[in-house]
Amino acid sequence: GADATQWDMRIRFLDPQSEDWIVFEPELRQGRHILYAQDNRALHFPRAHQDIWFDLARLKFAFATRHDHGGVVRLNGELLDVSISRRRAEMQEVWRRRTSWLVRYRIPYENLSVADGDAERVLDVVGLSAEYLVKDLMRVLFADAEFPWLDKKYEKRVHRLLFLLFVETYVGTQQRGQVLRAVRHTLQRLAAMDMTSTEWQSVQSDLRLSSSPFLPFLEALKAIGDKVQAEDRVHHVNDTPSADYAHLMDVCMRDMDTFLTVMARLGAYFDTNAAVPVARIYGR
Repeated sequence: GADATQWDMRIRFLDPQSEDWIVFEPELRQGRHILYAQDNRALHFPRAHQDIWFDLARLKFAFATRHDHGGVVRLNGELLDVSISRRRAEMQEVWRRRTSWLVRYRIPYENLSVADGDAERVLDVVGLSAEYLVKDLMRVLFADAEFPWLDKKYEKRVHRLLFLLFVETYVGTQQRGQVLRAVRHTLQRLAAMDMTSTEWQSVQSDLRLSSSPFLPFLEALKAIGDKVQAEDRVHHVNDTPSADYAHLMDVCMRDMDTFLTVMARLGAYFDTNAAVPVARIYGR
């Protein structure tokens, strides 16, 4: 077994009572097996628009953390998480559309066991495509519930969706700056709810011409905004959905500001063929 000195990790927490730092160091558990499998076959979530039903298999790594005051906490690290869809589940559409929803990723890495360190290896991984991930997040945010904010994890999913759309835009078009600024401006107008139907049609036309992956997302936001406005007119008040809608739009606009900043800094580094310091990209 390995002791804590073989791990390049120390976990520190601030005790709210004593305001002292508590240090944990991971260590292998003593026992017959380091790895073990966990199988859960009882996951069934029927919803209005779909039937989610799957088995969940996990491969876990058994370890513990030793408290700096002497106690030991048993933990499990997850190495592998596999969802296996039931025959009736909607997720089987992935396999029917596997030519566009499943892609092979080739990840180069250095073979650190080679003395000179120059040998390169490639890890081949079959995973879900960006197209599928975007469609799945769009469904969760805009189809599974009446409003996105009814899902307690919606902000995290909005961040993830916008990041995917940003990457698709950055890779897929030379007019990336123009497209991203247009999307940012459209979000601002949608948040204000002051866009005329003619202006909206013009936005749709421009984004179609640029083949922008943001268009379905903006159309979904427009539909949500229209629904919020309709409910406010019925109740004659600025009810809770309006505040939630404003927060949703603020999340989107802050993400777009981040993407525009990142894009400008990446462009400067690419122009000079220089290395990209991560801290400089994110302004830290």
